[in-house]
Parts: sequence; structure tokens; C-alpha cells
Amino acid sequence: MTIRKFTGKKLPLSNEGQLSLFFIGVGSAFSKKHYQTNLLVIKGGTHVLVDCGTKTPQALFELGRSISDIKSFLITHSHADHIGGLEEAMLVNRYLTRKKPDIIVDRIYQHILWDHSLRGAQDSTKNGRVWSSLSEICGMFITLNGLNATPEKPMK
Repeated sequence: MTIRKFTGKKLPLSNEGQLSLFFIGVGSAFSKKHYQTNLLVIKGGTHVLVDCGTKTPQALFELGRSISDIKSFLITHSHADHIGGLEEAMLVNRYLTRKKPDIIVDRIYQHILWDHSLRGAQDSTKNGRVWSSLSEICGMFITLNGLNATPEKPMK
């Protein structure tokens, strides 16, 4: 194992196949200096951001990245320091980059995440239509069933 300080201008989101862990932040829920703890896991051409706190989009910007560069999010629970930046991620992807990132959560949490967090920003009309489900803002969900991960469409 090698531990290095990031000294580049743009955080890499891929590598040559080794498992890399990069802490976007290492602070507490209320940290102003070290951002909230969010972990970027990278292996080859795949990456996943574990949690997306309120300060994560800013931290990524300071590392030369946009929140829309993140392809997959694994959300552990609904505290603001874990999901506070997810709304910005979904809005930027929906309106600016027209991407649908993947979210890794279990089936029950899909509803909780939508009903108690993301729906507020998405529950508006466009051309007389109401956006009313995660399937309109996210790509695939990867549901964790024990040790098995199963890709699936978001629940409506």
C-alpha cells in the first residue's frame, strides 16, 4: 500500500487497474476546513463516490473536477454530510450535462432518497409535465442484496 498526497491539478477518475482510495474530505459534518468525509474509490476505468456531502461539489471543484464528472454514487444514509451535495449533482447532470449518474442504494432507500430529499428540486414542471421519479434523473440503480449487486431500473 502506498499513501500519497495529491499534488496534481485535476483529480484522476481512472487508473491502471489498481484499487485507489481518495478522500475528498476528512472532516466532520460541520467542518469548514477539511470538508465532510467523502471517499472516491477508483479501479481501472470505474469509480464510485461514497457519499456526497454538502461541501463535496466545492471540494471536487478545487480538485479540478465537476460534480458531473462522477459516474456513480454510493449513499450510506440520509444525513446532510452524506447526501447534501447529491441534489446539486442531480441538477447539474439533468440540466447542464444531460447525464444520468448511477446511484448505489437498496430498494427501500430509493423511495426514502426521492421522497425526503431529491424530489424537492425535481418536482416541478417542464412543458406541462411533472417529474415524479428517480428514473428521470438517475441511470441504473445497483441494489445491494447481501454480497450481490444487481443493476436495475429505478423504482417509479
